[in-house]
Amino acid sequence: MTESSTDQDEFFAELIGFLQDPKIEVQRLAAEGLLDQTESQELIGYCQKKPRAVAKALLRLSERAEAGLGKNEGAEEKSSSAKAEKISELKLLEANAAGAAALKALVNLSAIPAVCAELVDMNAGRRCCEALRGGWLEGRSSLAHWYSMLLANVTLTQTGQKALASEESLMRFLFAAFVSKNRPEPRDGYDDPMISLGKVINNVCALREGRKIFSEGEAGSSSLNLLAAELGDRQRRPDVIATFRNLCLDESLNSHAAIVSTDFLARVARFIYPWTQAQPENRADLPSALQEMLEQDGAALTGDTSVRLATAHSILGLSRSLIGRDYLREFGMKEVLRAWHTEESDEETKTVVAMAVPFVSQSEEELTTGGYLDNLPTSAKADDTAA
Repeated sequence: MTESSTDQDEFFAELIGFLQDPKIEVQRLAAEGLLDQTESQELIGYCQKKPRAVAKALLRLSERAEAGLGKNEGAEEKSSSAKAEKISELKLLEANAAGAAALKALVNLSAIPAVCAELVDMNAGRRCCEALRGGWLEGRSSLAHWYSMLLANVTLTQTGQKALASEESLMRFLFAAFVSKNRPEPRDGYDDPMISLGKVINNVCALREGRKIFSEGEAGSSSLNLLAAELGDRQRRPDVIATFRNLCLDESLNSHAAIVSTDFLARVARFIYPWTQAQPENRADLPSALQEMLEQDGAALTGDTSVRLATAHSILGLSRSLIGRDYLREFGMKEVLRAWHTEESDEETKTVVAMAVPFVSQSEEELTTGGYLDNLPTSAKADDTAA
């Protein structure tokens, strides 16, 4: 180790030490100092050598800051003097700034595999969920977007996914926060502070344990109805359709039973059916209610290739079960796939669409006679990895 690298290591060690200083303003300055360095090779190198020290200090500071926000709000309500109120307000601002800087730094540094592994080992997923839920229940969400982004990074690993999949109540809270109509106000350049929770849900649903949370029983049907409604939001759509892809490709009929009770297909038809390119006689093959909706909403083939591919895999996955195939036929997927295949420019997506066509255009008897049911598409398999 050179003298220069030794000096750098000492500098970062001292800066991390300041994260535990009794004064909140010192903690904030230390966190902001680390945040400024998160893209530097020097700090990245230090994190690779001391991942736990960095992750532990920043995570604890974010938790202290979150706890401080709650306490300061309570103190502000009880304060009786203008001076006390001013001090409380300043402490609140410092705590918020310190927590935000610590969380931003963690979001950036969690891209380092060693740091991410330490965060998972320290139950960062559960701790972030609890902090997020605590603030949400108290009407605070100023740090919610940073917690959401950190959770998205932590659940990119299978160990991180397993850790959250085992916390069903926390996952249901995250889901409720994601689909809530009372979204936090835009902040820090993010129009939708809760958008990263879609990635968290998708990542956890890469595992069978995660998929079960959202597809079992009546609660599963209700959850998936709420999730399908988010397909109308173009920013959220890639993560939502990727989640449905994992659910549709699950060979268990539990997922399919929940999905067929929703209007999932009607919602995806809005962005995979090229309405204006289709001839009137072809449109007439669609259910009348679907025709009305597609014309009124101006249905068109989305330009997002990843969304089209995930949708194609979702439809192919549904074709693996009888209830899935009945659902596809009921919603006029024969015509939807025909028109889509004609206009599709991506070869991979076009291939997947073509694989699904026989299962919506032929009867069960024809599928049996033709041997299709003996050779269901093997590509229709849920991935146990994050999308």
